[in-house]
Amino acid sequence: MNQQSEMRKLRLSGPGGRILTQIVAMVLVALVVGTPSPVSFDEALAQLAHRVLSGESGKMVGQDYRGVRVLAAFEPVRIPDRILGVVAKIDQAEVRRPFLKTAGVICLAALLIIVLVSRILHRIGEPLIRQLEGSERQFRREVYVDPEERDRAQLYLDTAEVMLLALNREGRVEMINRKGCEILGWEEEELLGKDWFETCLPPDQADEVRSVFHRLMAGEMEPLEYYENEIVTKDGEMRLLAWHNAYMRDAQGNATGTLSSGEDVTDLRESLQTSADIAETIPAGLF
Repeated sequence: MNQQSEMRKLRLSGPGGRILTQIVAMVLVALVVGTPSPVSFDEALAQLAHRVLSGESGKMVGQDYRGVRVLAAFEPVRIPDRILGVVAKIDQAEVRRPFLKTAGVICLAALLIIVLVSRILHRIGEPLIRQLEGSERQFRREVYVDPEERDRAQLYLDTAEVMLLALNREGRVEMINRKGCEILGWEEEELLGKDWFETCLPPDQADEVRSVFHRLMAGEMEPLEYYENEIVTKDGEMRLLAWHNAYMRDAQGNATGTLSSGEDVTDLRESLQTSADIAETIPAGLF
């Protein structure tokens, strides 16, 4: 009895026993899962088996007998009088699954990052936006000028019989009245934004006057309330102007430009010079 049991164990543990065990396992799987429907050797679903049993070896992507796309490698095994085939395959969906899972995780992480960054930017940006809106409203209140007041001020400027000139820190024309345009021979639009020293001063005096102006703007000199200098009109004529100056300043007291009134004293100076010349020709003691 013991000898017969030992013989059965040997048969099951040998090559034949392993084959028998595999057959039993396949039968059990077939009973649980179901036996696949047979496929004709010439059908497209049998392409993999057809190629390996025809003696081919290689790799392919195609459908197996189930109609499922797979990645497969196959190699024929030649034994006397017949050809067997060894096929290793994996479902294409199974290959893609980890990549799709990784892509999904990456997309989810990116979405979370976008939401997080959006919330951070919103928290940071909202106070800035409110501050900018407040600054804009304040700016509009400060720079708003009533149209009637503006027209009245322009009327004062245009009726003044002296040149009224406003320069910014760079020495560019920000405002000039009608009388100033009349003296210089320029239109207002032609002068606004122009460099005053380059446009309206004699070339041999421009650099010196410009230097004084910049020193005044930098606070390196005491303000000059009155001075005289020559200007050049559009036609190249030299005129002598007597200037009275006021300095525009910001909230911190820094000079931002000048507002000047200039009177053309060319004819007056010529008359005085003529009178002086005549006086010199009269003999002393005549009167």
